Amino acid sequence: MKNYIKNKLKKSDLFIFLLTKIRMIYRKVNSQSNESEILNKLLTWHPNIPKTFVEIGFGAWEFNCIKLAQDKSWQGLLIDGNNYQVKMAKNIYHNKIVPQNIWLTFQNLDTIYDFAENKDLGIFSIDIDGNDFWFLKKLVKLKPALIIAEYNSIFGHRAISVPYEADFDRTKKHSSCAYFGASLKAISFLLEKEDYSLMEISSLGNNAFYLRNDLLVEADIPLDPEHAYRESFFNNSDKRYIDYWEEIKNMNYVEINEEIL
Repeated sequence: MKNYIKNKLKKSDLFIFLLTKIRMIYRKVNSQSNESEILNKLLTWHPNIPKTFVEIGFGAWEFNCIKLAQDKSWQGLLIDGNNYQVKMAKNIYHNKIVPQNIWLTFQNLDTIYDFAENKDLGIFSIDIDGNDFWFLKKLVKLKPALIIAEYNSIFGHRAISVPYEADFDRTKKHSSCAYFGASLKAISFLLEKEDYSLMEISSLGNNAFYLRNDLLVEADIPLDPEHAYRESFFNNSDKRYIDYWEEIKNMNYVEINEEIL
């Protein structure tokens, strides 16, 4: 039985390896929208940002730091709960990029702390469609130079987040899949308290970029979250954020304020 399982796993890994190589020929790797371009601009304007990153929640072919993962001068940790994505990433990126298959909870953050130990962390990116705010609240203490955080534009200008649940799965929480994460206002409230400034919003209205205040230069003009808010566009749907909000407004929320922080 052990040999059978071992052989089966080897065949599975071989299939993923071959599929990865085939897809590399026909598919370009990129970020969701213009995240790579924003990141390149901020790194160009702030060249002292350390060449290290942690990205939580990724697809092997699409994530915020993907261009950096292709650059051998960068060192990175990739974390995702999908083992298939992790195995593909191991076949695509160089050996200074470490993909880890972890369903993240408050109890298993050691991998991130271990990676960041004795390093100046350049970039921290999180997009997990769930407990984003609560992990960011803990991990911002690592003081990365730049933070990329997904926000849920359906929440509008409300300073709210979904409650922390170790097994949070947006596909199981509401049929619309619109109940997840935190608002731009909530994330900005947290990060402003931790001495970060909002610098950019992605073109799809889902990712916000924050720079640590001690790295700001004279030419930088931080954004006001209230005015920088951008509504996400959902493919194959004619609904807007306010329509989705009507469907989920009676779900459980945590108001983000001084008491929470």
